[in-house]
Amino acid sequence: MFDFWLEKTPGIKLIYTLVKDFSEAMVGKKRKFTKTVLVNIYDKDVWQLGFITNEDLEQFELKNHISVYVPLSYALTGTLFFVTRDRVRLLPKISGPDAYKFAISGGVAEVED
Repeated sequence: MFDFWLEKTPGIKLIYTLVKDFSEAMVGKKRKFTKTVLVNIYDKDVWQLGFITNEDLEQFELKNHISVYVPLSYALTGTLFFVTRDRVRLLPKISGPDAYKFAISGGVAEVED
C-alpha cells in the first residue's frame, strides 16, 4: 500500500520510481546489470567498467548500437552511453554486484573469483 501511495503522489512519483527502478535493476527481480563489460569510450587504450542495459536501440534510430551504463566512482550515479558493439568487451566471469562495487569504490574493492 505504501508503494502504491508513493507511485501516485505528484513530485515524489518521479524520484521514487527512478530509485526503485535503479535498485531493481541492480539487485531486484528486474535485474538489468547482468552483463558486465569493459567499454571503450574516449580512447582506444582506455576502458571503463559498465553494464549493458539495452541491446536494441532502434527507437533511437541506432541499429548497430547498444546502451552501456557506466557507474561513477564514489557516487551512486553514472553515465549512459550509446556505443557500437565493437567498442564493448564482455566480462562473463565478473558478477554485476562485484563489478558495481569495484567501480563505485574507485577500484579499491576486491572482485571475488
